[in-house]
Amino acid sequence: MSVSASYPPRLIVIAAVIMVTTGVMGRPVSAHVEQDMPPALAVMEYRILLEFKPGEIRTRLKFAAALEALKRYDEAEKELKTVLTTDPDNFNAIDLLGLVRLRQGKTEESLSLLNKAIALKPADVMVFYHLGLTWTARAEKKKAMAAFASALRNNRKSSGKNRKKWQAMIIKARKEAATP
Repeated sequence: MSVSASYPPRLIVIAAVIMVTTGVMGRPVSAHVEQDMPPALAVMEYRILLEFKPGEIRTRLKFAAALEALKRYDEAEKELKTVLTTDPDNFNAIDLLGLVRLRQGKTEESLSLLNKAIALKPADVMVFYHLGLTWTARAEKKKAMAAFASALRNNRKSSGKNRKKWQAMIIKARKEAATP
C-alpha cells in the first residue's frame, strides 16, 4: 500500500516535517512519548512512521499501546503479534498483549501471558499491576492482593520517573480489589 493512497497530501507533508524535525529518518523516534501526544493523533503518526520503517519494533509497540488506550484491542493484538513473530520473547509485547487479553475478557490467556512476562522480567512494576487487574477481573481477591503487593514492592525498588504515579494506581486498584 502506498502512503499517498492512504493519507491526504497535507497529512503526508505534516508527517514528513515531523519526521525530519524529530530525526526519525536517522534514528527511531516516536513523538507520542516525547511530546505527550494524544493517543488518536499518535496512532496516525505511528501508522505513517511504520510505512517508512515497518520493522521498527519500538514504534510498533508504541503504536499498539496507543491502540490499546483507544480500546482498539483487535488492532493492538495484531500489532503485538507482529512484534512477537520477530521477537518471541519481547517483554513489552507479551505484557501489553496480556493487558489486551484482559480487556477482551480473555483472562486465562491474560494470566498465561503475564506469567510469561514475569518470568522474563520479575522486577517489573506494571506486569504485576496487570496481573492484579486480571485476578481482580476473575474475582480472586487473595491472588489480586498478592500481585498488587508485588507491584508495590517492585515500585519501591525502582527509581523511575513514574514511581509516584504507579504507586497511586496500584493502591487505588488494590482498594477496588478489596471492596466486596
